Amino acid sequence: MSNSQSVPPAPTLRGALWLYLAALIGTALIVIGLQGAIRSLSLLRLIAAFLAVGVPLFIAAFALRLPIAASFGRSPRLLHLAAAILIGVLAWLPASWLTFAANYALDAAVGFLPPPPAVTEGVLPFAAVIQLGIVVPTLQGALFWAYLQRNAKGLGANGAALLVAALYGLFALVSTEFGYAGIVGALLIGLLAAFTTRYTESAWGGIAVGWGYSLMRPLLENTPLEAELFTALGTDLFGGAWLLAFGGGAFAALFILQMLRAFYSAPPQPDSGRAPSMGRAWQVPLVITLLICLLIGYSEFALRAQNAVPVAPAPADEGSTVVPIRPTAAP
Repeated sequence: MSNSQSVPPAPTLRGALWLYLAALIGTALIVIGLQGAIRSLSLLRLIAAFLAVGVPLFIAAFALRLPIAASFGRSPRLLHLAAAILIGVLAWLPASWLTFAANYALDAAVGFLPPPPAVTEGVLPFAAVIQLGIVVPTLQGALFWAYLQRNAKGLGANGAALLVAALYGLFALVSTEFGYAGIVGALLIGLLAAFTTRYTESAWGGIAVGWGYSLMRPLLENTPLEAELFTALGTDLFGGAWLLAFGGGAFAALFILQMLRAFYSAPPQPDSGRAPSMGRAWQVPLVITLLICLLIGYSEFALRAQNAVPVAPAPADEGSTVVPIRPTAAP
């Protein structure tokens, strides 16, 4: 056998972006296409994570003979994993506020989306915790923080983190029930996870951020604690309570991220194998991804326009500035 036959192709950013595009399309077909037949959000996301993310990633790793352990980077320290999980937990409420605010703006400007079912509907709460809180963020994290971010190193450490965080935000368009409103909240989580991966030199750091964030919803939704929390915050998304919760949570998450950056002083770990390259025409799958997201967005806006609320005349009493919001499930 010749050397050209025995040496596997080198990983490239172009190949990683094609894999991301396949995961995006597959997830859209499963989550959006089957949501009428399967009401369980937890089960839909689990199926999509396995079939649209896990299977293509396994095939790519097998075909390219990728060093799986090296793709995840440095072995994580327990303290760093705990800090990363805490970052995800603290970022849950700020990400929720961003999602709520974006959804409210789209409701007012375009129209309503059908209200989503509860995340634990059709499945036992414990199963939802395992599926949404552990399995789904682990499989998605392997794609984003181990494979994509590693192969985007040609853009620089910060450039790779920013690109993969943006792709993670766009992925929420098809992987959640919030449509375009879910992108901004997911972008915040993506930035925190990507830079946690960058500072700890381990994809497990980004995956742990996903664990912390993803565990909050199945643990809190439809519980007395959630009811008390949102009652205390009130119905005015731009009131002091919500803004304070957003700012406090975001500041605390960023503070812990900076602590990881400041105190992680281990020497850099050299990559095993060949360094990933950009690949020729690596922008092509990225452009196709953006076009597909625009197409999905057009369908969402058309659905919202069917449920547009007629503009009512301004009330005579201008003493109150509180704008009532439609109840929305927590992201």
